[in-house]
Amino acid sequence: MALTLSTALPTQATSTGARYLAGPTGRAAPGAEAVAVSQVFCPRGMTVQSGGYSTARRDRDAEGGYRHTLLASHPVFDADGRTGWYASASHTEVTAHVLCRPSDTGD
Repeated sequence: MALTLSTALPTQATSTGARYLAGPTGRAAPGAEAVAVSQVFCPRGMTVQSGGYSTARRDRDAEGGYRHTLLASHPVFDADGRTGWYASASHTEVTAHVLCRPSDTGD
Protein backbone atom coordinates (compact mmCIF):
# COMPACT_ATOMS: atom_id res chain seq x y z
CA MET A 1 0.00 0.00 0.00
CA ALA A 2 1.36 3.43 -0.93
CA LEU A 3 0.37 6.53 1.01
CA THR A 4 1.09 10.15 0.28
CA LEU A 5 0.97 12.52 3.26
CA SER A 6 1.08 16.24 2.74
CA THR A 7 0.93 19.72 4.19
CA ALA A 8 -0.98 22.86 3.22
CA LEU A 9 -0.74 24.83 0.00
CA PRO A 10 -1.32 28.61 -0.29
CA THR A 11 -4.49 29.97 1.29
CA GLN A 12 -7.34 32.31 0.55
CA ALA A 13 -8.50 34.65 3.33
CA THR A 14 -12.05 35.94 3.87
CA SER A 15 -13.30 39.19 5.37
CA THR A 16 -14.17 37.38 8.64
CA GLY A 17 -10.62 36.15 9.11
CA ALA A 18 -11.50 32.62 8.01
CA ARG A 19 -9.03 30.92 5.68
CA TYR A 20 -9.55 28.23 3.07
CA LEU A 21 -6.70 25.76 2.59
CA ALA A 22 -6.22 22.81 0.26
CA GLY A 23 -3.70 20.09 0.96
CA PRO A 24 -1.47 18.68 -1.73
CA THR A 25 -3.07 16.03 -3.90
CA GLY A 26 -2.42 12.48 -2.72
CA ARG A 27 -1.77 10.03 -5.56
CA ALA A 28 -2.38 6.30 -5.31
CA ALA A 29 0.25 3.85 -6.47
CA PRO A 30 -1.04 1.26 -8.94
CA GLY A 31 -2.24 -2.03 -7.50
CA ALA A 32 -5.13 -3.69 -5.73
CA GLU A 33 -4.69 -1.58 -2.58
CA ALA A 34 -4.15 1.74 -4.38
CA VAL A 35 -4.82 4.27 -1.61
CA ALA A 36 -4.16 8.01 -1.74
CA VAL A 37 -4.12 10.29 1.31
CA SER A 38 -4.18 14.06 1.73
CA GLN A 39 -4.32 16.16 4.87
CA VAL A 40 -4.15 19.85 5.65
CA PHE A 41 -3.88 21.69 8.99
CA CYS A 42 -5.13 25.08 10.10
CA PRO A 43 -2.47 27.63 11.11
CA ARG A 44 -1.88 28.18 14.82
CA GLY A 45 -4.59 30.34 16.36
CA MET A 46 -7.22 28.91 14.00
CA THR A 47 -9.53 25.90 14.16
CA VAL A 48 -11.58 23.85 11.67
CA GLN A 49 -14.95 25.29 10.73
CA SER A 50 -15.63 22.71 8.00
CA GLY A 51 -13.81 20.52 5.54
CA GLY A 52 -14.11 18.04 2.74
CA TYR A 53 -12.33 16.50 -0.21
CA SER A 54 -12.14 16.41 -3.98
CA THR A 55 -11.11 13.66 -6.36
CA ALA A 56 -9.50 14.30 -9.70
CA ARG A 57 -10.06 11.23 -11.83
CA ARG A 58 -13.37 10.08 -13.18
CA ASP A 59 -12.54 6.50 -14.21
CA ARG A 60 -15.56 4.31 -14.93
CA ASP A 61 -15.92 0.59 -14.31
CA ALA A 62 -17.57 -1.91 -16.69
CA GLU A 63 -21.03 -1.08 -15.28
CA GLY A 64 -20.56 2.68 -15.78
CA GLY A 65 -20.03 3.50 -12.11
CA TYR A 66 -17.05 5.37 -10.73
CA ARG A 67 -14.10 3.11 -10.10
CA HIS A 68 -12.76 4.93 -7.03
CA THR A 69 -14.00 4.79 -3.47
CA LEU A 70 -13.79 7.47 -0.80
CA LEU A 71 -12.38 5.78 2.29
CA ALA A 72 -12.37 8.64 4.81
CA SER A 73 -13.05 12.37 5.15
CA HIS A 74 -12.90 13.78 8.68
CA PRO A 75 -11.27 16.32 11.03
CA VAL A 76 -7.86 15.47 12.51
CA PHE A 77 -5.46 16.75 15.18
CA ASP A 78 -1.68 16.76 14.88
CA ALA A 79 0.79 16.13 17.72
CA ASP A 80 0.94 19.89 18.45
CA GLY A 81 -2.84 20.16 18.83
CA ARG A 82 -3.54 21.89 15.50
CA THR A 83 -6.80 20.90 13.82
CA GLY A 84 -7.16 20.01 10.18
CA TRP A 85 -8.84 17.74 7.64
CA TYR A 86 -7.91 14.25 6.40
CA ALA A 87 -9.15 12.49 3.27
CA SER A 88 -8.30 9.17 1.66
CA ALA A 89 -9.59 7.36 -1.41
CA SER A 90 -8.76 4.29 -3.46
CA HIS A 91 -7.92 4.19 -7.17
CA THR A 92 -7.91 7.97 -7.61
CA GLU A 93 -6.19 11.17 -6.55
CA VAL A 94 -7.64 12.96 -3.50
CA THR A 95 -7.22 16.44 -2.04
CA ALA A 96 -8.29 17.46 1.48
CA HIS A 97 -9.87 20.92 1.91
CA VAL A 98 -10.47 22.84 5.14
CA LEU A 99 -12.06 26.12 6.15
CA CYS A 100 -10.32 27.50 9.24
CA ARG A 101 -11.66 30.22 11.51
CA PRO A 102 -9.94 32.21 14.24
CA SER A 103 -9.91 30.19 17.46
CA ASP A 104 -12.03 31.47 20.34
CA THR A 105 -9.34 30.35 22.79
CA GLY A 106 -6.39 31.92 21.01
CA ASP A 107 -4.65 28.54 20.53
